[in-house]
Amino acid sequence: MVDWSDQTRDQDFERLASQEWDLLVVGGGITGCGIALDAASRGIKVALLEQYDFSSGTSSRSSKLIHGGLRYLKQGQLWTTLESSREKGLLRKLAPHLVRDLPFLFPISGGWKQRTIVGLGLWVYDLMARRPRGLLHQHLSTQETEKMIPGLSEKYDGSLLYFDAETDDARLTVHVAKRAVMEGALLLNYAKVEKFLLNGDSAPGSAISGAMVRDTISGKEYTLRAKLAINATGVWCDETRERAHVSEDKLVQASKGAHILIPYERLPISGAAALGKPGSNRLLFLIPWEGRTLIGTTDDFYDGPLNNPQADEIETASLLEQVNSALPQIKLTKADVVGSFAGLRPLAKSEHQDSSKVSREERIHEDETGLITILGGKLTTYRQMAENVVNLVAKKLGRSFPRCRTKSISLFASPVSKDPIQSSFGSEAMRVQRIADECPRWRQPMVPGQSPIYAAAIYALRYERAVKLSDLLLRRTRLGVLDWKGTQVSALQIANTLAEEARWNPEREVAGLLEEQP
Repeated sequence: MVDWSDQTRDQDFERLASQEWDLLVVGGGITGCGIALDAASRGIKVALLEQYDFSSGTSSRSSKLIHGGLRYLKQGQLWTTLESSREKGLLRKLAPHLVRDLPFLFPISGGWKQRTIVGLGLWVYDLMARRPRGLLHQHLSTQETEKMIPGLSEKYDGSLLYFDAETDDARLTVHVAKRAVMEGALLLNYAKVEKFLLNGDSAPGSAISGAMVRDTISGKEYTLRAKLAINATGVWCDETRERAHVSEDKLVQASKGAHILIPYERLPISGAAALGKPGSNRLLFLIPWEGRTLIGTTDDFYDGPLNNPQADEIETASLLEQVNSALPQIKLTKADVVGSFAGLRPLAKSEHQDSSKVSREERIHEDETGLITILGGKLTTYRQMAENVVNLVAKKLGRSFPRCRTKSISLFASPVSKDPIQSSFGSEAMRVQRIADECPRWRQPMVPGQSPIYAAAIYALRYERAVKLSDLLLRRTRLGVLDWKGTQVSALQIANTLAEEARWNPEREVAGLLEEQP
C-alpha cells in the first residue's frame, strides 16, 4: 500500500493543479470511488474530490447489506434483482473478509399460500444468484425459527431461510478508494468544488473545462483542468449541478432510512430476519452486525437538511414498536438503544407517492454543459454502475482504452476470519499488526470493551487518509456508531494519544466529533 496520509495532501493538491485530467469525479462515496478505480485501472487520468470525508454520506449509513434485492423481485424488477445477485457473488470473491454470507429468515404468517408464493420467489432468487446446493433456501419449522429469532410472535408459522450477505459499508468504500490510489488515481477528501469552469464563460453550448477547488482544511484554493466531469454526489447531485450553471429540472429526491442499534444480548439472533409491516410493502430488517443487533429501516421521502441526518425520536419509536409487535416477549424500550444512524438514498425523481416503490436502478444523465450525473443504484451494484459510467467516459474521450478490469481487481482479499483486524483490513492486516508491534500502546483498545486497537487508527492515518478524529471513529473504525457513549468518554484520550502522529489539536478534534454525532 502506498503512503496515503494527511501529510501528503499538500503534494496531491499541487499535483491536482499542475496537470490536465481526463476525468474529474466529484463525490467520494462508494459510487465515486468505484468510478475512480475503474477509470484508473483502464489508464484514464482521474482525480476524485470529496467535500467532506470518503463515505461520510450515504455510503456509511446503509443497512450494511449486500443483497440481491428480494423486494425488487416481488415488484417485478427482474433486471435489478439479477444484476444485484451477480454483483453480490462477485464481491464475495473480491473481498471475502468484508462481504460475508448472512442467513436470512422470512417468517411466514399467511399459511401455505404465502409460503408457496415466497418459496417460488426464492427459487428464482437462488437461480439468479447461482447458489450452491448448501446455500439454497430452506423451509424451517416454528421451533427451528424460534431458535434463530427468539421471541418471535406466535402469529408466524415457521419461516423460509435464504442467504444474502452483509458488510461494513464504510470499510468497503475505503477499500475501493485505496485500490484506486494504487492504480494511479488522485483522491482528495475535504476538497470542495466551489464551481465548475466552462470553456465559454457560461454562454450557451459551453462545456466544463475544469473547476475551482478549495481545501477546506487549509483554506487554499486551486484551479484544475479536466476534459470530462462526473457528478457522483448522491443526494447532493442537484446542488452540484447548480455549480455547473445547469438550468434543467432537478433529478433527485431523497428517501431517509433510519436505523437503531441494540445490544446483541437483548436480541441474540443467529441470523437476519425480514419482517413484513402490516398494511405495507415495506420490510423491517433485524441484522446481527459487529456485536450489535441492527434494526431498520424506515423509507420515507425526505426534504430536510442533507448533511448529517439523524434518526429522530419518532423514527426510533416506530422501529421499536414494529419489533415489539413481531417479538412481543422482547419488550424493547428506548433505554435499550445504544446507537442510531440515518442515511439518505438518492432516488430518481418519480411520480410514486411511496418511496419504497421507486426503482433502485441507476440513472445516467448528461447536462447541457457535458456534466455527467449518476444517481440511483445501491451499494451492492456500485461496481457495475461504475463500469457503465466509465464505458461512456471512454467513448467521449475518443481514445482507445482497455475494457473494464474491476471484476478481477482484488479489494485486499483475505479469507473470512474471526480476527477483527483481518475482517476490517483484509490482506493489509499484517501491516496493522506490524504497527501494533512498534509500541505496546498501539496494541490497546481505543474504547474499553471494543475491539479496534490504536494500531488500526495509526494505519488509517498513514494509509487511509484519515484527516480528522471523526474520520477515525465514525468511518475507518465504527466505534462512534457502535458505542457512542463509550466513544465520547474516550475521545479526548484517543485524540491525545494520536496527536503526535496526526498533528492535530485534540480539543478541536473532539469538538468536531461531537458536531458529527451519528
